[in-house]
Amino acid sequence: MAEPLNLWHLQENIRRVEESYLMMLKYTLDGVDDPNRETVYAGIVSWIYHILDVIIRETQRKEQSTSIYFSTLRFKEMQRGVTISQMLADYAEKCNQLSMFDFAVDGENDAQNKRAKKLALETLAIDVFDKIWVTYPLSIEDETAISEAMVSKIYPAYFKQLLISALFLGLMAFYDNARLRILLNIYQQGDDKIVINALCAIVIALIKYHDRITDKKIFNQIDVLKDMPQWHKDVKMVYMQLVKSSDTERVSRKMQDELLPEMMKLRPDLSKKITDNMTVIDLSSMDENPEWQEFLENSGIANKMKELTEMQEDGSDVFLSTFAQLKSYPFFVKVANWFLPFYVEHSEVASALGENDSVVGELISSSPFLCNSDKYSFALTMRSIPESQRSMMMSQINDQNVNIAELRNADLFAVDKARENKANKYIQDIYRFFKLFRHKEDFEDPFKNIRNFAEISLFYDELSDVDFLSLVGEFYFKRKYYEEAFKVFDTLSTKMPPSAQLFQKMGYAMQQQGIISEALTYYEQSELLNSDNLWTLRHIAHCHKQLGNTSKALEYYKRVDDADFENLLVTMNIGHCYLAQGKYEEALKYYYKVEFLDEKSTRAWRPIAWCSLLSNDFEQSQTYYKKIIKENPDANDYLNYGHLHLAIGDYKGAVECYKKSIKSDNNNQQNFISAINADTQYFGKLGIKEDIIPFVIDAVKYSITD
Repeated sequence: MAEPLNLWHLQENIRRVEESYLMMLKYTLDGVDDPNRETVYAGIVSWIYHILDVIIRETQRKEQSTSIYFSTLRFKEMQRGVTISQMLADYAEKCNQLSMFDFAVDGENDAQNKRAKKLALETLAIDVFDKIWVTYPLSIEDETAISEAMVSKIYPAYFKQLLISALFLGLMAFYDNARLRILLNIYQQGDDKIVINALCAIVIALIKYHDRITDKKIFNQIDVLKDMPQWHKDVKMVYMQLVKSSDTERVSRKMQDELLPEMMKLRPDLSKKITDNMTVIDLSSMDENPEWQEFLENSGIANKMKELTEMQEDGSDVFLSTFAQLKSYPFFVKVANWFLPFYVEHSEVASALGENDSVVGELISSSPFLCNSDKYSFALTMRSIPESQRSMMMSQINDQNVNIAELRNADLFAVDKARENKANKYIQDIYRFFKLFRHKEDFEDPFKNIRNFAEISLFYDELSDVDFLSLVGEFYFKRKYYEEAFKVFDTLSTKMPPSAQLFQKMGYAMQQQGIISEALTYYEQSELLNSDNLWTLRHIAHCHKQLGNTSKALEYYKRVDDADFENLLVTMNIGHCYLAQGKYEEALKYYYKVEFLDEKSTRAWRPIAWCSLLSNDFEQSQTYYKKIIKENPDANDYLNYGHLHLAIGDYKGAVECYKKSIKSDNNNQQNFISAINADTQYFGKLGIKEDIIPFVIDAVKYSITD
């Protein structure tokens, strides 16, 4: 492990950085034209960041920080003299011993010895992970040892993937050029089993540290990679998987708050519909009887299940909420195990599944839908399943002739999908660690900044083309992340010819954020490019209405009404605009039109009743308020009906209506007083004497108190 910098070394580094800056400052003031000034300045800033990291790390180490990083660091410091190179050599030797044991196992004693050696190897893997994770900065010897291990055939692929995660987690704690160089080398030289893991780590690191990188070796490495067509495709793919991870919490809420509660509520009825003294409900067989499917569709569950299925096919993480409760096993106490690739031979898996359940293990291993962390959760859960149920599960698997080899060769694992699936699952493993690990508060969550789409200079060529920006923007827009969608669309608008549809979406994204004036600007730009689009005209009208520009709103609503005469929502809004202008007779014409064309609806009753009241047509107003009160009245309906009673001099009737208004609003008298005060502007027009209002209010209060 690299020795902590002492105070003298720290002061010396600070002095050198300051000297470099003062020299650069002098040359600048002397007017010297230095083409490398920006590079030198960036290097100085990078060194300042590094010194700050060292100070923070040393301070927390000496102050005995209780975070798991520093607890692990202090434990590793007790193993003085043990280097990463030595630990990797020890692991390689144990791998060879275990391989030789495979050819020599004979009897129970040898089997026990093999299990002991396998367990020792697993323990050492965790030790190596922890050592790499908390070593900072990596020395040249460390960098060489890890790089050589990554291309060696001695180490299994799952161990190399574990080392990549250790490099990544250490990099998330403190920036280290050596770690980033190793990861870039892995992507360039590694085999297909590990390159995508390395790239995921690289992309997340560059999102976090893109403004700190000044190492020429890193720039040169990236320049070489940019000449590889696969690099551009892979970077886009990984970034898109990270973007999709931002939707995980919404998908989980949908599962927890919508689908599962509805399923539980319908469970008794569903059982009656589809079972005949059966103990197992198989939702996958709902298509066997159209009546069952109709039952699910009427309940709304079918649509929710279809939506979740589409999300899963699109790469969304639909299993987080399901497996979140299965991360409490002791296995997940160790940080390394959250990143450990699943393999059936692992001692925990073998213990949970038993010696004879290799089929189940292979089935879990080959699942294209579960990340490694969830596979371990699934396997460990099998330990608590009674033998009878496990046997029944095995029988069902055999009866259905599940062909594992066929599953592995399915279209999902075609060459063009394999890399995407690997990235998707590895990012899910990372996501689960930062969201579900019991000490997650000790770690800075890298997923908090993924949505904030920014121009990352190192990825500019890969992430700035129109097609990719459109893909990201549509993803955010479809899932209602309007702030993020707007940022992407705004960038996109500078890279493509003006588009009416793009301005529509930019306007809508602004409108959904409540930024109405900005939304109006973009809608108007869309109108310039396509003046007859009714959707745009409706939204321009709505924005003007929200901003209080009723004359402009009327102008646009009428344009829509001329082209779409039977659009009753537009008709209602025209009436609302006239109502806001005090043109009650004009407003009533449009409200009556809605009532005439939509006989079964009651939506025109309230505005007709209110307009009639303000027009002093008390008889007509009373006719409609009586209809409203018979249907489903709310506090405001009783309030307005009370105003009508005041207008015709029926003070007792007004008091009764006001009492019902308060009762409908959870007996909130303050809301009632505020509503009365807001409506006093109409009382003069209705002929209501102001001096009667206090008496009516007091009568309401006393009758409620009584």
